[in-house]
Order: sequence, then C-alpha cells, then structure tokens
Amino acid sequence: MKHLPIIGLLAAFAVPAIALDYSEPKHGGPKQMFEQLDANKNGVVTHAEFMQHSAARFSEFDADADGFLTLQELPETMPLPPVAQKRIERRQERMQKRMEHQGVDADIADIDETPERARRLRFMARLDKNGDERLSVEEFAAPPLKRFKFADVNGDGQVTESELNTAMAERAQRPRPRRTR
Repeated sequence: MKHLPIIGLLAAFAVPAIALDYSEPKHGGPKQMFEQLDANKNGVVTHAEFMQHSAARFSEFDADADGFLTLQELPETMPLPPVAQKRIERRQERMQKRMEHQGVDADIADIDETPERARRLRFMARLDKNGDERLSVEEFAAPPLKRFKFADVNGDGQVTESELNTAMAERAQRPRPRRTR
C-alpha cells in the first residue's frame, strides 16, 4: 500500500482517466511519462509541453473537432485505473459474500456497481466546472495540471527530473485521506 501515493503522482504528468488506456500499461511510471512529455528532450517538462500533450489527448476524443467534449463523445466504456478496478472487485466480492450469506443465488457478473453511463456522467460532472455540459481543453487538463503544479517545486513553470523526484518523495510521506461515503 506504500506505493499508492506514488501511483497517484504518476498522474502529475497524465491527463484525466479517460485519456489513459489502462488495459495495456503503456507508461512505466513517472520517469517514463516524464520522458514522453519532454518533447525537446532537454530534461525539463515545461507548462507549454504539458498543455500540448493534454491538447493532443483531448483531440483524440473531440470527434466533431469543435473544441469541446460532450457526454456523447466520451468513450462508451470509461477506463479505470488499476487501483479503482481493484476497489470495485473487492466491493463486488463483499457483495457476493453478503448475497450468499442471505441465500440469494446471484452471479458476480450480474453485480455491476458502477454502470458505464453513471461513470461517464460522474466524469463529466467532476470536470465540467462551468456547468455547460461540455468540457473545454482547460477543464479536461485541470486535474493533471494541478498535479503538474505540485511537481513544479520552485514554481517556475517547468518540472525537472529532480523536482519530480522531490515531489514524489514528499507525496509518499503524506498520509492518505480516508474517503467516506
């Protein structure tokens, strides 16, 4: 469980969950993501490089190229990070055990805690800050941009590998807040 905060920091250089394909691990961690974002390979990821990458990922989903993502343009199956997938699997196991204990015969495949439409709606609601039911590239990039700024230890708009290591170490030492339902 000690590695979970570091995994969370990996997103410092990623875009929201929909932009990542969790089915095949394409990123080997923060260092590899850093190398991908460092377009000119100078050992520094600038704010401009980060936003260029975010805009490119955004355009992959902007089917009508109008500069906004709508609910209809989001993938039918929203990808989940491995940590979230494991959490859902644990909940499904607990639900299956409760059902067995109560004598209800149900297949675990029938238990879908987070239907795809609901997941898409939550994603849209979480990122759509102005409430217009469309995501701009700025709204789309806001969560990872926040993590980029966290990694930018000296606040100069650039993240060096040294700053990334410092931010990862700091993040790993922070206690994780407990989520309540």
